[in-house]
Amino acid sequence: MLMAESKDGKKDGDLMKLNNKTLKNLIKEVLDEMCGDIPSDPTHHHDDHEASMAKSDLYKAAKYAAELEQMIHDGEELDGWVQAKITKAADYLSSVKHYLEYEKMRGQ
Repeated sequence: MLMAESKDGKKDGDLMKLNNKTLKNLIKEVLDEMCGDIPSDPTHHHDDHEASMAKSDLYKAAKYAAELEQMIHDGEELDGWVQAKITKAADYLSSVKHYLEYEKMRGQ
């Protein structure tokens, strides 16, 4: 888990220093866990409306994550709430990915 640190090395709940490599790894992990094969056409619909809505949401999340990765620079300090939202999004996506993996494995 990433820890918040102020410039003097003390823990700080408001600001977080996150290096670019750590952020890139986090975003890559989220993208890989979301769905490794993001469709080129996010409007492509399957028979199941819920599945198509989920795929559309995943497409947007992947797009936003890639844009955020470009916006945040090495050594940039992020507010604690910003880092918390990124961490929460990664955790939620990870939970869904592992649940679906298990369900698919069990169903085979």
